Amino acid sequence: MDRLRHAGTVVALALSATTARAEHDHAAPTRAADATHVTAHLGAIAASYRSRFYEGDYQGGSFGAKWSHGRYEVAARGVAYQIDRNGLVYRGFGDLMMHGAATLFERGAFATGGHFMVMAPTGDAMKGLGMGHWMLMPAAWATWSHRLVTLGGSLGYAHGVGDEGAHAEHGGGAAWPLVEPMSFSELTFDATAMFVLGSGLRAGVRTLGAIPTDDDVRVIGAARVGWRTGRLELTAEAQAGIAGDPVRFRGLVSTAMTF
Repeated sequence: MDRLRHAGTVVALALSATTARAEHDHAAPTRAADATHVTAHLGAIAASYRSRFYEGDYQGGSFGAKWSHGRYEVAARGVAYQIDRNGLVYRGFGDLMMHGAATLFERGAFATGGHFMVMAPTGDAMKGLGMGHWMLMPAAWATWSHRLVTLGGSLGYAHGVGDEGAHAEHGGGAAWPLVEPMSFSELTFDATAMFVLGSGLRAGVRTLGAIPTDDDVRVIGAARVGWRTGRLELTAEAQAGIAGDPVRFRGLVSTAMTF
């Protein structure tokens, strides 16, 4: 049975967006009895943003892979960016995202489970491409699926490893990095509704965000469409900042092939 992804992220990407962070997706495993699958992801992202001190746009390409067996899965995702920051252009990789997820309870149309994401500081924090420190992000998720609709949501907590003061210095006290903003400590949330439109075609809406312990609440609204045929799945999502988030508009497209 298909399970919706969250967050968030995000970002980025393979829409496994991101992500985590307000934009990082907390993924619910795709359950297929006790079968084992490997899924490869490729994606693209384009966005415009405005923060307290910076304004511009960025583009990126994402790549990732997921291994799943029954109710369990593990995955990793990376993103390469080009960012315009106040008229100066920088290029580089963002932070590497790794996660594990499991379905812990399932009855009829309802399923729930846990998710744990780790973000490694592979992006350049001075360019706005990385946090500059590790992030740990546990979350709980739940879905309810009917023949024509699937509802899903997650609630999590993100916390940095290391010096909180160093994180604050990067963005002048604001969420950082520019491409996938987070605070050093925050609650994360998302809710999604997807509707069946035809054979393999689904569309829906979602909201995702974060409640930092030291900054303003961030909320993003999004519209999503996905199409699956055989082993191939194509996804597109349009996001807009609603409150507190530097993102003005962000578009994501991805393709995934399962083996």
